[in-house]
Amino acid sequence: MAGMEKLLQATHPEPKFWAISVIGSTITLRTGPLHTPGTSRTIECKSPQAALTTAEALVAQRLKDGFRVAEAAQTPAADRATEAALLEDDVDAWAVFADSLLESAESVRGEFIALQIRAARRERGAIGKAKAYLKEHFDALVGAPLAACHNQTFLDWRFGYARTVRVWSGPHAAPISEVLEAVLQSPACRFLQKLEFGSPGNEGRYDLSLRTLAKLPWPTHLDSLFLGNFDVVAARITGSAWPRLESLLALAPVADRLRSLEVRAAFNTFGKGLALPKLERLVLMPTALDARLASDLLTLEAPLLQEAGFGCDAPPRAGWEGYARVVRQWLALTKLKKLVLREQRGAVQLLEHLGDDLKRLDAVDLSGAVRVEEIDALRSLAPVLKHATLMVGDAVTVAKRLGSEYPRLDTSETEVKSPKAMKRPVRRARDLPEDRYDEIVE
Repeated sequence: MAGMEKLLQATHPEPKFWAISVIGSTITLRTGPLHTPGTSRTIECKSPQAALTTAEALVAQRLKDGFRVAEAAQTPAADRATEAALLEDDVDAWAVFADSLLESAESVRGEFIALQIRAARRERGAIGKAKAYLKEHFDALVGAPLAACHNQTFLDWRFGYARTVRVWSGPHAAPISEVLEAVLQSPACRFLQKLEFGSPGNEGRYDLSLRTLAKLPWPTHLDSLFLGNFDVVAARITGSAWPRLESLLALAPVADRLRSLEVRAAFNTFGKGLALPKLERLVLMPTALDARLASDLLTLEAPLLQEAGFGCDAPPRAGWEGYARVVRQWLALTKLKKLVLREQRGAVQLLEHLGDDLKRLDAVDLSGAVRVEEIDALRSLAPVLKHATLMVGDAVTVAKRLGSEYPRLDTSETEVKSPKAMKRPVRRARDLPEDRYDEIVE
């Protein structure tokens, strides 16, 4: 046998389940009250055969303890091709998958998916019905542990599952680290792709949360982290401190999972020699561009990096040469094609330091980064940048002044969330604790 998966249930003294799965030489056990995600742990065996032997012995013991096989209660599995179609939002694939759920113990989710499919097909009134259904069945869809901390999470729903979850904390709430397990083990997060930290939490820093995150089992498709997706404008107005972060080294145990990493926090080191073999996107938004950060980035191993950059209120105190060296190394050792300097003060000076190296780029994002007095300097860089797409957001004055120097000028809105959109989760937690049903994505 290549693997094994069993689900057992018991009704005495209370309804509970016990699940076991074997992948290679790793055994994963999950147990808890019925209709909850439960808690999980893993056992590493010497070989796949040893794992199967151990798993069979554990199943036999549970059967002796009064558990019974509950195969019909398992969520229908999906092969790789099917899951790929689901993640690409193939409506027909989701319709078939919803039908399979309706015939299983996941009928509540199957009905929710069917309603969201109707919304995707623009059926009149479907969005409202889906929101009402989510409100009525929220606890069953997310599981009891996540329902218990709903005021600290924001779920982006698509076809019955959360694709993005934002977790935040505050002075009178649990730290982010305590909410993470409920999120990652929630049945709603089976297809989770992106996890965001929205605030520093009670501990005032992200390090403990990162260590906790690295120890937990991740959903199969989770490969994107945004550490610090909070309302920057509100933080500046209120004088709130940004979350602190010692380094990213705590992510080393899960480094091979990450494809996208964004960090907005007060940090001045990245971690020496961190290897992120699958990373394709890296955007760093510290409170200051420290020379130690540049030194650490020179030791980063990310051969598949395609998009990278910085966003900071001030240029480096020691000048741009150190960070220009980082970008040149990325251009030489990775697949970097897009440089992101969104909201970066003095970004044009960095481009001037890079000079002819800019010819290797396909796109440069300068949204919110170009001041009027820097336009002439940016025009002078046209010979090495005119082949690339230059993104300046909705800066009309900048676009007009650049004129025909940049034939591939992009003035569309960037993907940065507006202050209103970024503030909404905080407002939910503070003012609308009962409104926990988040977003229905059409």
